[in-house]
Amino acid sequence: MDMQEAVATEPEASSNLFSLDLLRAHARTLAQQTDRSVQPRKAVNLFGRIESAAESIRATFEMLSASGRRGEAISRDAEWLLDNFYVVEEQLHEIEEDLPPQYFAELPKTESGEPRVYLLASELICHTDGLLDEALIVDFVQTFQELCPLTIGEVWAVPIMLRMGLVEQLSRLSVEMRLQRQQQLKVQQWLTDWPGGPSLPAELVQTDQTILLAWALMWLDECPADEWSRLAPLERLLLERCPDLHQRVREIHQRQAARQLSVGNLITAMRLLSALDWMSFFERCSYVEQALRTDPAAAYAEMDDDTRDRYRHLIEKLAKRSETSELAVAQAAIRLAASVSAEGAISERQRHVGFWLVDDGRPVLERECGYRPTLLDGIIRTLQHSGVQWYAAAILTITVGSLLTVLNFHRPLHNAMALLMGFPVALALSELAVGLVNYFVTRIVPPSVLPKLDLAGGVPVEHRSIVVVPSMLTSRDDLAEMLRRLELHYVANAETNVSFALLTDFADASSEILEQDADLIAAARAGIQELNLRHVGESQGPFYLFHRRRCWNASEGKWMG
Repeated sequence: MDMQEAVATEPEASSNLFSLDLLRAHARTLAQQTDRSVQPRKAVNLFGRIESAAESIRATFEMLSASGRRGEAISRDAEWLLDNFYVVEEQLHEIEEDLPPQYFAELPKTESGEPRVYLLASELICHTDGLLDEALIVDFVQTFQELCPLTIGEVWAVPIMLRMGLVEQLSRLSVEMRLQRQQQLKVQQWLTDWPGGPSLPAELVQTDQTILLAWALMWLDECPADEWSRLAPLERLLLERCPDLHQRVREIHQRQAARQLSVGNLITAMRLLSALDWMSFFERCSYVEQALRTDPAAAYAEMDDDTRDRYRHLIEKLAKRSETSELAVAQAAIRLAASVSAEGAISERQRHVGFWLVDDGRPVLERECGYRPTLLDGIIRTLQHSGVQWYAAAILTITVGSLLTVLNFHRPLHNAMALLMGFPVALALSELAVGLVNYFVTRIVPPSVLPKLDLAGGVPVEHRSIVVVPSMLTSRDDLAEMLRRLELHYVANAETNVSFALLTDFADASSEILEQDADLIAAARAGIQELNLRHVGESQGPFYLFHRRRCWNASEGKWMG
């Protein structure tokens, strides 16, 4: 399809504009059409389309830039693109960074092969002419989900798909701008070369495109005064050729105004997407996130982003290997947590949804959802539950097997010589075995990461804590160094509800109390009080001293801390 055909088939934006009620109705219609899993008829190369769109926009930018450098007048929509081309480049960079092929492949597709969430984004752009705001995006997505909940990955993909939709829409308009500029330059060159006379230029006579005649009429209105005497008869000739040419000119002006508005909307929407808080958007629009926030232990909402993201990834994994949706998995985890009595510390831990996602309750949740573990899952769990035995057995097996192989090459050796040689060889081979086992274990078994609370706003009073540093109280110099380090810990973690303490012991001795003990305790107390006065102006907290007296250890025959 050439540029002219593309423009001719492009519908007017104004005819597609929907009110808020119509947008909601359209979102429900889309949800009904995509509410079931389908096998795409064909694979859609969306990345290739975006790359072509980017090349089209860049080609238009280069053409308009060249016209600007020559001092030629350009339209207002072209000015929008020239002034904000860097915004477009930012969107293209974001798409490349945030949409790896594997992520794209996992997004649910429509029957046509496009990602379902891309259809949602492109339809929103089409029926608003790119005039977006946060409330409108949230409303459209939430209305769609009333009938067809999106997956976790789809909700995260909304900003990427909106960017892709905006780029494609801008590409269509850039084709129009480029074609318009080519038509202007072509007509301008014809009329500049026309010597005048009673007939139209031959090129205009031969063309059947009234749009070129319209551009010729428009150029007459803006031609230099010294050209008017030569071109004065041309207006009559043009109108004789096409009597409704003035109407065609008005249509061109109307389309230019509409395109200027559309380009402005698209650029403004791109700026908006870069400024929005997409984490807040995700929390408002993800049904899975909303379900997890009903955690009976009320802990999920207080966790940091990495921990909550880990919980959601585990839900995605469970849903992929079962016949259950992500939302159903999250609801099952909440249901199991809510079924636990709130009495006792252990029960309170089980009332947290994380116990069923990442802790000992995971097998129960898997059975609840019909999860089918992979072979790798089985290997990892075996290693995690009996890791020491497997670790030692693997090292021993590799070491012994390697040693027997080495000795097998030296059969002529006397038994005593082989035994003497085998000991150092076994030591060397054991080092190699440890390295090999460590290499494979670290790549097969993922690290066990502890869930964490989000304490960016400070430690709340219900989670007040004390940092205790065990130390040996042996001399004043060592004590001064311990107090200095304790102060550094406080300065690096100055929190209202976090205290810092030294937990000291005396060195082993032949009697319970030594002569210098009282002096060291007094110096430690004075040092702690000095820290408190220096940092909070009081002698109490946040610094403390805890000291343990010596006790008799019969097996060692000494008084020990």
